Amino acid sequence: HFEVVGRNVGASVHGSIASWGALAIFCHRSGFYMLLPTGEMVPIGAEKVDRYFWTNVDTGNLGRVSSAIDPVNGLYGILYPDNGAGGVPNQMLIYNWRLKRGSHATPAALNLLFTGATQTSYTLDTLDTVNASMDALAFSLDSPIWQGVALPLFSGFNTSHQSGFFNGDAMAATVDTAEVQLFEGRRARIKGARPLVDGGTVTMALRHRGALADGLTTTAAISPNTHGMCPFNVNARYARGRIVVASAGSWNHIQGVSDIEATPASVR
Repeated sequence: HFEVVGRNVGASVHGSIASWGALAIFCHRSGFYMLLPTGEMVPIGAEKVDRYFWTNVDTGNLGRVSSAIDPVNGLYGILYPDNGAGGVPNQMLIYNWRLKRGSHATPAALNLLFTGATQTSYTLDTLDTVNASMDALAFSLDSPIWQGVALPLFSGFNTSHQSGFFNGDAMAATVDTAEVQLFEGRRARIKGARPLVDGGTVTMALRHRGALADGLTTTAAISPNTHGMCPFNVNARYARGRIVVASAGSWNHIQGVSDIEATPASVR
């Protein structure tokens, strides 16, 4: 029995197809779609990543694209080569279908992304084969991964044909806030702002402009002072924050920017 769920929409990139149970996600030339267990086909990349993907992917090497699903965290990932990578996959787009949000990562050059699992159990003695130092283990001792529980996780093969999980140190993260006009019809003198991040080494820059047609000017990245504020001296009509968390840090959430210190700029 076959049921039509969509017309003229299919997978333009074979490697973009990833499924788990009755859920599937794929990429058509018009964008990314998610096929729900109900049979409904939902566009998930419109005004988000569709144009970005098709502008940056190396269309001459679409055969190198691969994808996977992490059902534990509700994630879909697609690995692809960009236009300057010589066909070697070096970019990832990640979509959380539970939160309906996406992200972008630049891992080291990889050959393949897939959904893998580990079922090998360990004792305290056999943990020495993983790392001689208990403090240097990638997972805590109470993690089910040491018990042989088959957790499906994002996995990959690098260009040396070695497989592994994405469980190393956190990569550097960059997040831009939405652009705002702090005082309607007026420019603002912005003196400081507080980045809201729950750990790691954080810096913040301001990206600003006087008119929407202008290009963005970016200040130097500033570290928070002892009060958690990043001091600035910017006169602009429109501004957004750029928060950067350094690699290898321990953190979970970037919430945004608060406690903006600003006054209306004088009118000449």
